[in-house]
Amino acid sequence: MKILEVQPFSQRDPRWQNVLLGFSNVTIGNYGCVLTSVAMMCKYFGKETTPAVLNESMKAVNGFVAPQSNPSQKNLFNWSFVTKFYPDIIYKGNLNFQTTPANIDFIKNQIDKRFPTVIKVEADEVGTPKGDHFLIVVGYDDNGKLWVIDPWDINPHAFRLSERYSHNGSHEDRHIILGIRPYEFVGQFPDEQDDVPVTNKEQAVSEVFRGLTNQSPNADELNKYVSKSLDWMVNDIIVNDKRFYDFRVQPLIDERDKQWKKHLEDKLQEQQKAYDIGLDLKEKECKGRVENAINGYISKVDKWDLFFKAFSNLFTKSEKNATV
Repeated sequence: MKILEVQPFSQRDPRWQNVLLGFSNVTIGNYGCVLTSVAMMCKYFGKETTPAVLNESMKAVNGFVAPQSNPSQKNLFNWSFVTKFYPDIIYKGNLNFQTTPANIDFIKNQIDKRFPTVIKVEADEVGTPKGDHFLIVVGYDDNGKLWVIDPWDINPHAFRLSERYSHNGSHEDRHIILGIRPYEFVGQFPDEQDDVPVTNKEQAVSEVFRGLTNQSPNADELNKYVSKSLDWMVNDIIVNDKRFYDFRVQPLIDERDKQWKKHLEDKLQEQQKAYDIGLDLKEKECKGRVENAINGYISKVDKWDLFFKAFSNLFTKSEKNATV
């Protein structure tokens, strides 16, 4: 049995479950299974990260893309962008097994090389908010069964994949897994390093700081945060630094207000259009009634005129006859 000592993270951890995912209005708690799985992998490779920190790191390099159905919501994880801030973690591409059995030997080989591996399964088994769900494989047992950590769990821990998940009635790993998103690590594992250079920590602090505030830290800020964890740094900046509000929060509020104003203007235009149409119909109706009344009056006058003319002619003829 081989199980990697991966630190579990839950996407529904109160520390970050309500944090907005990428550049969107959905949260890590509801839609952050990919982000959280990759955060566990990066943590195993010795990176000082959490789902909240990784979220900001990805935002700093514009590492989220929008689905075609909703271009304004950039919440889809761009897998290859992890290398932009962790150059020793290399994405190897998307392996799709929607219609064919998954390559379990490939995953075991990843584990043998100490590479925890993210996989895609069906979400229906756990009731997550969307159709696809992602887990991280952390090992396999003597029977060849894969062990995973599920980021959806409140208290995540390693368990056998087939104990919880299935696909079309099958509990075989090769049927359950619908995709593999493998990374390789070309750096030194934490247990192989004597000391982690301070410059690496300073670089990480600077990158995350810029991602949160759009500014580089000054010397005092750099010294302050180098001695702390990145998780502590992110929480401190979010709570206490107005630059975070100006850079990250205010634009979202402005965009929301802009969309709401447009919504009100569109509604007002629709109501004005409906009012104009109604008024036009009313005017036509009134005009028609007036015309009908006038026509009816003229018609009556004509009838009386003809009557009087006929009566007058009759009287004239009678006078002529009497004269004769």
